[in-house]
Amino acid sequence: MAGFTLDMSEFEGFFVGDKKINISSSAIEEYMDENYERALELLNEDIINNPSDAVLFNNRALTYNKLGDNNKALEDYQRAIDLKPNYADAYYNRASLKDDDGDHEGAIVDISITIKLKPNDAEAFNNRGLYKFNANQIVEAIADFNHAIDLEPNYASAYLHRGMAKSNLKDYEGAKEDASIVINLEPEKFEAYFNRSIEKYALKDYIGAIEDVKIFLNYDANCMKAYRQLSISKIKIDDFDGALTDINSAIDLEPNDGELYEIRGIIYSELKDFDNAMINFDLALNKGKNDSRFYANMAKAKSFSGNNAGALEDISRSLELDITNTYAWETKGNIYLNMGDKETAKSSYLKALELGSTIAQDKIDQLVL
Repeated sequence: MAGFTLDMSEFEGFFVGDKKINISSSAIEEYMDENYERALELLNEDIINNPSDAVLFNNRALTYNKLGDNNKALEDYQRAIDLKPNYADAYYNRASLKDDDGDHEGAIVDISITIKLKPNDAEAFNNRGLYKFNANQIVEAIADFNHAIDLEPNYASAYLHRGMAKSNLKDYEGAKEDASIVINLEPEKFEAYFNRSIEKYALKDYIGAIEDVKIFLNYDANCMKAYRQLSISKIKIDDFDGALTDINSAIDLEPNDGELYEIRGIIYSELKDFDNAMINFDLALNKGKNDSRFYANMAKAKSFSGNNAGALEDISRSLELDITNTYAWETKGNIYLNMGDKETAKSSYLKALELGSTIAQDKIDQLVL
């Protein structure tokens, strides 16, 4: 492979524990059957007859949430808590709603009250771990997942989430191990195969990554991210025809995702079909791709095709967007080296080395030789 750079896929499988529904009303049956409008009508009647019943307000809040009226849901959770200050389930449910609304700190506060009231609730620790993950408190999130696992050693979702958090900290071996535990505990939790594929990709086990994502696709054949993951893994083993087939499948599922066209442009470049490569880079640009990495990849492709002027224009744009992009400095060095300008190539490699490049020193040494 010529060294284009790609991001790993996003994870699959965040599972917040089930909402806490308290069986107290005929409305519950309607709620469970997803007849939310009818459930709301019945709950309104129940509340008129029982205005001091905190459980009814909790259940109506859940129903408002399902109907998309989160403001009324929050009002009802507060009414439930006012009526019953130690109502752990209302705090639990309100935490989930706050997290969904992007109020991760508020969610952490509420779920922490649940944990204080129910210190042996593994689901509550798992959920707080998720809320902390969403708030970018990764180390603290892992501590909560650990606590959930201590309480329930076979809690597959907690292992799944802990693996995601470990991966965020670049502990890919630990993340892979957690995904494997999930698969052993609950083989039907197929998203663990997808996540393990991501870890194997990060660990440069591209064959293993391909094997796992293929298993995932047996369960979910319409997941764009899985075909994307399969494609970029095949690029790494120089299976460009296979990579093209898979990225085409991803594009069929998500035709407006600019990054997919960027990947297809890279594949066509590797196949030396530069006309189709440029068509796809243009499509990516039209669909919103304009980050530093994108321009560096397009510059590399133009350099391969002999369009040095276009390559220099794109690499300049890449560095305008992110002057600290190591890959862009490496690519700039390669472009000038291909043009025979060793001095400018060397200065670009030196800048890449300064930024932490793992390949720039070899490039500089080769120039000396």
